[in-house]
Amino acid sequence: MKLRNYYPGARPGNRCVPARRVILVMLAILLGGAPAHAGLETAIEKFLGRQAALALAEQFGTDTDPFLTAWVKQLGDRVAAVSPRKDVRYRVAVIGMDEPNALALPGGYIFVTRGLLEFVQDDDELAAIIAHEVGHVVGRHGMRHIKFQLLASLLISGVQSQAGDLAATAAGLVDALMALQRSRHDELAADRMGVEYAARAGYDPNGLLSFFNKIRETKKRSWFERLFATHPPAEVRIERAKGSTLLADPPVEILIAIGDRLAAEGRYNRAIEKYRAAAARHPGEATVTAKLTAALAVQGKDANGTRISG
Repeated sequence: MKLRNYYPGARPGNRCVPARRVILVMLAILLGGAPAHAGLETAIEKFLGRQAALALAEQFGTDTDPFLTAWVKQLGDRVAAVSPRKDVRYRVAVIGMDEPNALALPGGYIFVTRGLLEFVQDDDELAAIIAHEVGHVVGRHGMRHIKFQLLASLLISGVQSQAGDLAATAAGLVDALMALQRSRHDELAADRMGVEYAARAGYDPNGLLSFFNKIRETKKRSWFERLFATHPPAEVRIERAKGSTLLADPPVEILIAIGDRLAAEGRYNRAIEKYRAAAARHPGEATVTAKLTAALAVQGKDANGTRISG
């Protein structure tokens, strides 16, 4: 399925990069940074993200498997519903790449690869990955990188005209290292947000740890590889994620949210586990008691978990 069919309004003749003049005007607004331009900046973000999404889909193609697209949409919609950023519409699509990967473009466009869907173990892992990408959108990481890269390009161009190629090369190296640092910082920030959004959407936030453990590297990288790594090592990300209270000591509302999602999917045994954990925190709390009783009743059991005869 072509992306232009996935996103309403996309037309075959409209996938090219816009006119240079339009791009320059947009970038001038982005660099202005005035609060009055906040709404316009969001519109530009959506425009640039859509252009990038169309180009990406044209290059790799979007997957047409109805099961995979429905699976990704269901999880994406649940995670998007708890995102604090409401000025963009989140669109999650599958692209035909064998490498396990996911990425977020400006404006709410999120892609997961077919290889990733074959690599993840369950809904919790995939929801955590999608939630991580939603975190990039919430943090506007893509647009910030665009601004930095534009400023860096202007600076390097100025240095080259004044001091020659050697100085410009050094400036380019500094910019590249700064970009990597921003990337690592953004990845850790998106991890924190991903854990939260996945949990609030009703998924086990440990899904992110499970995924990181699967991609954990088996050998140490050289100092040069670590220096130029765009993502923090899996070990670092695991340790940072473990520090989240949502993993170590999830609040009652998170336990209820996960229980509600499991119950909606007919997975009552696991839903009852979450409701009971919530009830242990607040014995006698009416909402938790009602949910636990209802889930037990579906299994033909009373409030104590005893099978109802007859």
